[in-house]
Amino acid sequence: MGLVDAAVGLRTADLREPGGWRAVATAAAEVSPAGRLGDRSAVGEVYAAEIATLRDRIRTRTDLEIELPRMIAVCDRHDWLEMMGQLIGRIAADEAGAALLDGPAPIVAGGYAGVLGLLSRRVLGQVDPGLFGRGGIQGLYIVEPNLQVTAQRLDARPAVLRRWILAHELIHVAQFTSAPWLIDRQEATLRAVLRAAVDGRVDEAALRRLQQMMTVIEGYAEWQMDALLDVDVSTLRTAVDQRRRAPDPLTRLVGAVVGLDRKLAQYVTGRAFFLRVADSPVRPTRVFDDPSALPTGAELSAPDRWVARMDR
Repeated sequence: MGLVDAAVGLRTADLREPGGWRAVATAAAEVSPAGRLGDRSAVGEVYAAEIATLRDRIRTRTDLEIELPRMIAVCDRHDWLEMMGQLIGRIAADEAGAALLDGPAPIVAGGYAGVLGLLSRRVLGQVDPGLFGRGGIQGLYIVEPNLQVTAQRLDARPAVLRRWILAHELIHVAQFTSAPWLIDRQEATLRAVLRAAVDGRVDEAALRRLQQMMTVIEGYAEWQMDALLDVDVSTLRTAVDQRRRAPDPLTRLVGAVVGLDRKLAQYVTGRAFFLRVADSPVRPTRVFDDPSALPTGAELSAPDRWVARMDR
């Protein structure tokens, strides 16, 4: 399909239906090359071995359980776009998802296609927790072409970067396996944000809860991913942190559109929280015991407050 045909598909796309999101993914693919994946079978075997090793390390080195999702896919960018169309389509199909469709349909569809096309060049790995799907974790996805490009830019060994990113995503799988209530809480909070948007309001309290929850989820993964590797990744960590603070033009553009500054804050604040808690008498995975154990915004900034509350 060419760009003209993709544009025609966007003009007629009904984003309340799965077919509309397939049209969005198709249009996004027209402006984002798939990238080099190579022999899928050979690449998949490499990942399978890495995943088995990291799964065992998570089981022995953390307090978390882990059950691998049925879908584990090594993707090119177009595969990722198809998955994202399905994910956003699930949310849009919910009654609260009307907030995602506000505006003239062709413009809304074109906007999503543009944003997803930009993101498809940046995302390295992703876990689909199954929000609005009622079936738990839907899959784990690694965008191999982006990983190869990033390794080159960071002057990193692709095998090490691959293992490091897999560690981060598998920690997410372990979080949702050990605390399935996290998915329900994310969904309920996101639904509150979207329902307010449908009514033309901003639910500041729900937005704060969502940010705090994501800070815990991302921060724990950022902290643990270094420890799960059997090589020193301090140089890689420094390079990644520097790149986040001084992103390339494409990343700045994507960040301006989707709010990557908030994502960076989740990484930095969350990792600092767990580094401090690790030196306390309270086990860090207490945060996943139940919703009441989640740190507040004030506790994320001052971990000793959370430690004191949990150590009573």
